[in-house]
Amino acid sequence: MINIHWRAGLGFINIFAALALSGCGAEKPQPSMKPQLPEPYEIVWYQVGDGMTPDVQEVCDAVARMCPDLNISLKLVYFGWGDYNDKMTLIINSKDKFDICFAATWTGFRQNVSRGAYIDITELFYENMPRYSAILDQAFVEGAKVGGRLFALPTNKELFSHVGIEIDTELAALAGIDPSKVNTLEDMDWALRVVKEKLPGIIPFYIRQGNELRAGIYDASFGEGPGAVMLDDQTCTVINQYETEEKMGWWRTTRKWYIDGLINQDSGAVMSNEVFEQGKAFSRSGALGVTPEWLGPAGTILKRITLGDRYTSTETVTSAMIAFSSTSADLGRVMEFYDRFATTPSIYNTLAYGIEGKHYVIADKSTDPWTWDFPPGVTTETVGYSSCDTWALGGDWFSTFLSKADPLNRNEITLLGNELAVSSPVLGFSFDPSDVQAEITACGNVMSEYLTGLDTGMLDPDIYAPEFVAKLNEAGAERIIEEKQRQIDLWKIEGN
Repeated sequence: MINIHWRAGLGFINIFAALALSGCGAEKPQPSMKPQLPEPYEIVWYQVGDGMTPDVQEVCDAVARMCPDLNISLKLVYFGWGDYNDKMTLIINSKDKFDICFAATWTGFRQNVSRGAYIDITELFYENMPRYSAILDQAFVEGAKVGGRLFALPTNKELFSHVGIEIDTELAALAGIDPSKVNTLEDMDWALRVVKEKLPGIIPFYIRQGNELRAGIYDASFGEGPGAVMLDDQTCTVINQYETEEKMGWWRTTRKWYIDGLINQDSGAVMSNEVFEQGKAFSRSGALGVTPEWLGPAGTILKRITLGDRYTSTETVTSAMIAFSSTSADLGRVMEFYDRFATTPSIYNTLAYGIEGKHYVIADKSTDPWTWDFPPGVTTETVGYSSCDTWALGGDWFSTFLSKADPLNRNEITLLGNELAVSSPVLGFSFDPSDVQAEITACGNVMSEYLTGLDTGMLDPDIYAPEFVAKLNEAGAERIIEEKQRQIDLWKIEGN
């Protein structure tokens, strides 16, 4: 049985202990006023990240010591980004006991909800987590619900998503390129050719499986398979995004760069970002973070170039969440711990960055939040503790330290971005694929055959894109789009 009101039970223990010690005789010893601690409890937390590093348990022990009245120990397990889904599927299927885990749309969140893997915390969130419920944007709460119920808590962070390109400003300087002059695809075409000429050992544009060149003009994140809604279409008409002129244009640009030797020639075969992270490539495409610049894995400043709109969608709201396991044996205490973690900067930043002086130092206390750096002689390769991107830990991301590359007004930029981002016309809608699962599977097979080649420049879109679209339609793409449209129309009628 899951204990959701652990402090209430602890109160009865204290009362009965006091009664047992009381009596009529004046010589009876007085009961101690020291609070009764609960039985020790180990909180098991599974988290996506960079894998396990040597000092994880030392950091966990430090975090547990910050909550002495809870009498907990913490076991935090980081699974690699590529392993997380498979590892969690095994754990959930085996009904192994755990308490907390990372969840997102791309980790099978809705499927795990339907399987009963997570606790319904719709009411418990407000009862057991007064601190976090007071600060979490209500848009996140509503966007994370499944069937009107809350099964996971989103990170309090940016609400929007944007895609585009990152360029290495140090390599730009070596090539004589002013990064401030590179802001469009036309600018990029020029810059890539300069890099190819002046930096022969550097890949101008690095791309891998899963990456693509595109702009934020439509929302395709609300369901699997073909089907998207343009961001400026308030009628919410579902289209096949692979048939749009814009998509063909991005494919043609990628193909041209590939043919001209501006893209790594193994683009369709590689799955890792290692080459870029080692500073061997000038630029890459993909989803972008919040700030205009950031300190990349190679220790250089990366400039972010947004293509299209910043927009808020169901996926952006549910891209990073924390769920509580239905196998937890002390949910009340677990939720109280997470409430403290999520809203207490000292606890949050310990779990995010490690032990001060050993894994990080405060480089500047004049900023708000403070700015962190590695201790002297410590690098990303040698540090004993590495967690993950801080947004993946959940909680109040706004309390995390600034990095050296962050603008001093990082939080203000993020909040302004939330305010100004375009809202997807289907924000809050989630597609139920049950009636077209066979078609989705069939289309998925076609997409696996063609998309990587088209997205990475290895296939000529003028030859293969028409073939790709034809095979999608044979596999049932039009049926999927019709079903998405039907569900969106009903969702609109219901007042969304």
